[in-house]
Amino acid sequence: MRNILIIGALATSIACATAGTSTSGVRRDPNLISEQEIATSNGANAYEVVSRARPAFLKQRGHATIMQGGSDYATVYINSQQYGEVTSLRGITVDQIKEIRYYSASEAVSKFGSQNGTGVIQIITK
Repeated sequence: MRNILIIGALATSIACATAGTSTSGVRRDPNLISEQEIATSNGANAYEVVSRARPAFLKQRGHATIMQGGSDYATVYINSQQYGEVTSLRGITVDQIKEIRYYSASEAVSKFGSQNGTGVIQIITK
């Protein structure tokens, strides 16, 4: 009976230790698309890369407040400068991009200002 408990505990600890890792054993930041992922995505522009690698970045968020106008989607920034709406990602070619990061509504408001209550997709260029 004791051996069964030890084996069960060992199996549980192994399962917990491997949770949240990719097949290569390296943890992947769910809010970051790395330069390596961009290169392997076979996308021609930032929109294609995001839609293949992290489609949730493009999801409609809804207004942060009832008084907020504008888009229900994340705002796009390039190197911390506001660039446009999600559709503007189509105009950014992959050879320009070092990384793509998503900031949740609370992170975006803290980092970029209160007008970003639906989140931010930040493009960092090479």
